[in-house]
Amino acid sequence: MKKPIITLTLFAVVLIGTCGSHASPVLQVGVQTGPGTYAAYVNPTTPPPETETAITGGNQIVVAGNLNNISTLGLQTDWDNYGFAQAAGNGAILLASVKEGYLAAAMTSLTIFVNGGPAVTPFYGSATDDHFPANHSPVKTDLADFLFFNIGSFNSAGSVPDFATGTGAAPGEIKTITLDGYLDIPWIHFDVMALSETITYDKDGNIKKTTEVVSNNPFSHDVTGKDWGGGTPFETVPEPGTYVLAGLAIAVVAAARRKMNNR
Repeated sequence: MKKPIITLTLFAVVLIGTCGSHASPVLQVGVQTGPGTYAAYVNPTTPPPETETAITGGNQIVVAGNLNNISTLGLQTDWDNYGFAQAAGNGAILLASVKEGYLAAAMTSLTIFVNGGPAVTPFYGSATDDHFPANHSPVKTDLADFLFFNIGSFNSAGSVPDFATGTGAAPGEIKTITLDGYLDIPWIHFDVMALSETITYDKDGNIKKTTEVVSNNPFSHDVTGKDWGGGTPFETVPEPGTYVLAGLAIAVVAAARRKMNNR
């Protein structure tokens, strides 16, 4: 009688582990609010029109790739096979949709830093071509212009939750994207897409089938950055060192004043 019970228990553990690994989308964009926590996806009441997007006024977003059952995510080839010849040789692509009419300003100034690396500028911009496989507002030509950034491939060394719930754990990578040079662009909407490849094998270990598709984030896993209080859409938070220098400067000025008053 004990053997069936043990077998059922082991099956339950495997099932739970399998379900947990499927708990996050293949690609998603979010805003990290703390260790392992992310901003909610909401329906904004002000433009741009969108449903289920995270809203930020900061200068950092996070982009995650889930490699569960995927061999490669962010191939450096073959974009031209999907009608996007300008992206050939790039990996995963961050799509920045800016308010219509702001393409020239954004192409000149908008820069991203991936995981604190060197500056990345858009490799392509267009007022008419978004190349996104799942069109949704504001990814529409009558609302926005479009810029494309190469953010490389994803590895499976880390763990990725579902940003919408903060739960689940899938093998993958979360990239931190820091934004700069946004001038007075009223809003920027972020999506991500990548070429993913899945390889299946036969019982002898030989490659049976290779499937390549364009993966993208679901409608509810994107980010809109804006600042409706006027000025730029993102407020850059000073680095801790900036606060230290400012404090030292204040202290020096105060000491000088005390010295003058004691004379």
